[in-house]
Amino acid sequence: MKTVYLARKGEVFGPYSAPEYEAMKASGELEKYTWIWDERSGEWSPLDDSPPALSSAPPSAASKSTPPPAKPALSKPPAPSPPAPKKSTVMAFALGDLESLATICFTDEIATPGKITDATSVGCAFVTIAPRTAPKFGARAKVKLSLLDPKSSKMDIVAATIVGREHTAQGWIYQIRWQ
Repeated sequence: MKTVYLARKGEVFGPYSAPEYEAMKASGELEKYTWIWDERSGEWSPLDDSPPALSSAPPSAASKSTPPPAKPALSKPPAPSPPAPKKSTVMAFALGDLESLATICFTDEIATPGKITDATSVGCAFVTIAPRTAPKFGARAKVKLSLLDPKSSKMDIVAATIVGREHTAQGWIYQIRWQ
């Protein structure tokens, strides 16, 4: 690991040297970031893709720290420069939380409420709530998903493409790929 780039909420930070990265990891400051650039694969990877164990106690106030002073995002990082992370639900919501969100799938002309199932880092299934009245989005339609956590009022709008669809007795099931 020569240099490290980190990201959170669509903003890239770094480069950090390997010793700086290890110091951030040891101090817990790394938890303030969502993504790390993987030089070997040439892709962004989540820093933590697993939920805490059920037996874990909540963190104490003493363990919380302010984020490290951010190095300004480089306008022209050294070659090879990592691309900006794609805006996806992973940035605003954990994949495991998507199924509990209030969700609306929409285009400029059509909108329908539904729920997300089978969420992955690549996409999900969107199941309409109103089976008889749900509009039929076209194959390969460019859509957006409005995701709202009713408990925290946190919201995100995610661009996506419909890559498959099926009409069942329960309603429309759309296979969605994040953009």
